Amino acid sequence: MPNLLTGDFEAVLQISGGTINRLLASMHQNAFEKPNLPSFPHSVRMRIGDDHAFEGVRGLVHAQVAVPRVELIHGATDRFSLAVGVRAWFRPDPATEPLPAFIHGTVHAEYRVNDIDPSCLGWSKKADAFLWIRVVRDSVRFQGTAEDDKSIFDLAATVSSSDPAATAAANIAKVTRQIAMVLAKRFEATPHPVSKRFRRGSLRSLNAPIGGSAIALPLGLTGEPWGEVASINNVLLNGTDLAVAVSIGTIMALVNSTLDPIRTFSRSIPVDAAAISTVYHVGVHPPSVQWLPHGSYGVFKVTVNGWANTNSILANASFSIEQDVTLNFDGNLWLAPGSLQVTVHASGIGSGTVANRVKNEVLAAVPPIVQGACSKAKPSLDKMTQQTEELSNQLKSLDSQASIWLDTAEFVIDGLVIRGTVDLSPRRGMVIKQEKTAAEDGHSALESWIPGGRIDRFEWSWTWSGSGDPGNATYHDRFLLRRPWGKVGRWGMAVGLKTPLPGLDGGGIVCLRITGVRVDPVTGQFVTVTGVKRCTRFGIILSERIGKGERLFLRDMPELSQDVPFPQLEELPLIASRRGRDVVGTANTLLIFVGEAWDGETADTLGGGLEACRRYDAGLAVLVLFREGALDAGGLRQMAAIEKHMRRLGIAASVNEDVNGGWSRVLELHAESGEPAWAIIAPDGAALWNHQGRIASQDLATALDIHLRRCRDLRPVAYHPGVEVGMQVAATALHPGLFELVESPCPPVPLGRLGVRETVVTFVQRHSAASAIHLRKLAGQYGQPEDERETVVVVVFDGADALEAEALTNELGLDFVVVADPAGKITDRFGIGVWPTTIKLDRGGIVSEVEIGIAARRDRAVLCRDDGDLRSDAAV
Repeated sequence: MPNLLTGDFEAVLQISGGTINRLLASMHQNAFEKPNLPSFPHSVRMRIGDDHAFEGVRGLVHAQVAVPRVELIHGATDRFSLAVGVRAWFRPDPATEPLPAFIHGTVHAEYRVNDIDPSCLGWSKKADAFLWIRVVRDSVRFQGTAEDDKSIFDLAATVSSSDPAATAAANIAKVTRQIAMVLAKRFEATPHPVSKRFRRGSLRSLNAPIGGSAIALPLGLTGEPWGEVASINNVLLNGTDLAVAVSIGTIMALVNSTLDPIRTFSRSIPVDAAAISTVYHVGVHPPSVQWLPHGSYGVFKVTVNGWANTNSILANASFSIEQDVTLNFDGNLWLAPGSLQVTVHASGIGSGTVANRVKNEVLAAVPPIVQGACSKAKPSLDKMTQQTEELSNQLKSLDSQASIWLDTAEFVIDGLVIRGTVDLSPRRGMVIKQEKTAAEDGHSALESWIPGGRIDRFEWSWTWSGSGDPGNATYHDRFLLRRPWGKVGRWGMAVGLKTPLPGLDGGGIVCLRITGVRVDPVTGQFVTVTGVKRCTRFGIILSERIGKGERLFLRDMPELSQDVPFPQLEELPLIASRRGRDVVGTANTLLIFVGEAWDGETADTLGGGLEACRRYDAGLAVLVLFREGALDAGGLRQMAAIEKHMRRLGIAASVNEDVNGGWSRVLELHAESGEPAWAIIAPDGAALWNHQGRIASQDLATALDIHLRRCRDLRPVAYHPGVEVGMQVAATALHPGLFELVESPCPPVPLGRLGVRETVVTFVQRHSAASAIHLRKLAGQYGQPEDERETVVVVVFDGADALEAEALTNELGLDFVVVADPAGKITDRFGIGVWPTTIKLDRGGIVSEVEIGIAARRDRAVLCRDDGDLRSDAAV
């Protein structure tokens, strides 16, 4: 009769279904970063139907793939069920069969373990060493939604029907067939190398209402496992990750093999009794062993009967030995002698003396024999607990951090079960990314994903730099935030839009928060996770250098300020991951310096000049500058009016102030008379033309015709500082004279006090109200004495010399490290274009947070911290 624990086999290894799902989560988060580890895709861009348009469907698919989940089929030896969440956006090629645009749901499929035909090319000598898992196409099911794109600018993908339910069913069926084809072709699994004991037919799936699911693997302790795998029927995990069960028959065989010294026990015992001296010959009958399980340990009760006989007239004796041997577990199995009881019976001449002498001799002889038997059994016991080593190596081929620990043992009537834990890689953090679609009709979160998990909800929100209504949208079935397509004006921007979006139709901020589930790294169950809000700020990029390279600044709109080209960032090994700004190029700029106010005549002149311009080969942006401080009172109204007018004209535009009078000074513009001044700036920053006072529309058009340089139209782009979360910052990054030949007498600023503390590095600017407010905020947050403060605060004072830095230190009255940066070298090195900007470094010098702006006045452009908290800035 098969053993209830191990069936026909000596031992069985079981691994839980939850652990299998945790392994799948590890493979999902592998993300193809390590070529030697298998991975599942999370974000896919691919074409379908190019080689063969199945059912006439051909086009481009953008898809998000969630972590797969396995469901074990009870009794199966070569198949299992898999479920995976998908979210896809399909765009068909012209004149091809339609398919719904937005596909969202769960794909269910059965997979089978197949043999590889040795005659297959390249597999003749290694086919047996691989598992090849293939989908059963007829088993593929899709449960979810398949919606047509009802926007006015995409091709509708509909299945004609007057019955909505029939249409939905037909769409689901069509999507299911396409998915089955993709799984069988494009996403066919690569054969995976396995050891002999993990090959096809050697495993059995178990799935019970009580006990859960597991994969069972027969083990052989004295040779190759032999028996019917179907004889293994019971899940033994009891909530743990893995279990090794050993049958009672195997255990008893092990113990019996160690009893040879007892079976051959013999002694010659001299005895003097009743004035008679003789020798007793001692021997034993074959021993018997009884197994007594006690839950946390087991006892072998060994019973031995024997005799002590003499040829003299003295009494013969018989005796019995009851020896307990305890089987224990403390991470390893080991035997230890337990209680010993010897009983001697004798009658006749000298019986008392004989009985005592025999008992003493047996009591002295048995313990060493038993101890020797226990020691002899140790290698065999170790072999029982070492059955997980091969499994551990197999797990490492899927997850490099996999490890196995045996924790507890349960001793039962049918044998013993050793249970343990499988440790796998911890879950990586959520990835929240957004980018504009290729058609620039929306924002895509395709590259957002939850490692080892699934996204269930996208929460979008947006605000504008100047005018425009804020908004929000939440989607479950798509990763796109789009607005209806608008007619593109001659200057590259859409016109006639009712629902514009920042980043597409002007400057502003687009934020995204995702919510979903991920596989718990310990339990294997889904747990809900919500990411922080990540925001991207968009604006137009102006010429990098104006005039002779003087640093020019703008307020509140950092995306406009390309006052520094930041070449050093790519040349210096200061930051481990060196990535500069996401800049796609600049265009010509028409700068209008209006001084105190924008008026209708200026607006009409601009509109007429742009319309009459005959240049269709030159991109152009408009920058309207007020005198510094002019927008403090009623500024939002003027900005809203200007930006609304620019949207009607279909041109990229920004409104700002002439900070420190730098723009008007470099371009020699003056508006003291109250009339506007005009200038055309080339993409390379050269001042091509200027004009003082009012100008006729036709004259403005003529100036544009003559001076504009050929370039592409300008579009809003994302602003990113030069330093991002995850980068490593070297201590020398805060040394202002990094390229100086003179050796510095001082070491670099100690970031994190040489790894003992965290560090806050904040970049502020001289004569900036926003920077002053920000420093007061930091003083309140970190204003403790240095020996009581766990964070080092470094202030990089842009534009200030050493004396001004010292004055700021005295003004703060705190032990902040203030670094003078008179020429902006440190600022440029970090790619800072917004003041204040604050970065936080952990004790290893790794950037853990980037915060742009401060919490100041609510009537200014909304900024966003890297952790998602919204902030509003005063002056940049």
